[in-house]
Amino acid sequence: PASATIGVTRPSEHAATPKLSAEEASKRSAACATRDSISPLSRLPKGLAANDLDLGPYVVAHTHLDVMAAPYHRMGPSIMANHELFNGPVGQAEARLRAMGARYVVICEGVGRTIAQGTALADALRSELLAGRTPAFLEAVDLGATPIKVWQLKTP
Repeated sequence: PASATIGVTRPSEHAATPKLSAEEASKRSAACATRDSISPLSRLPKGLAANDLDLGPYVVAHTHLDVMAAPYHRMGPSIMANHELFNGPVGQAEARLRAMGARYVVICEGVGRTIAQGTALADALRSELLAGRTPAFLEAVDLGATPIKVWQLKTP
């Protein structure tokens, strides 16, 4: 099982991320959770996905992938580890992914709470990925026409 530690950040460590209106965030979130958006993940070889929390149930229901977290109260430690992975410094992400046994990183803009809230660490993994900056330890996976973005963890 993954363990999590809770870090403290200062306001100066945060960078503005695009703040979406509630309507736009709802639209994007709905687009991410459709069967048509999720089904391309079925082409990936089986593995564990570190994922946007709210995508977890859809990925499990419509693919053969396992997920790091889903919005269920009994998954508290996994939810915290997942939150720290996506919202913590990108420099710590590789070690966290490998410790979790993750094979993939799966996100969809509009689903993550950091976008809806408008702030995240300047170098948070999720922020970097959504800005089009892929860390050296990840490789983008092209799934075609889906709002869901996937990266595979490279072999060390």
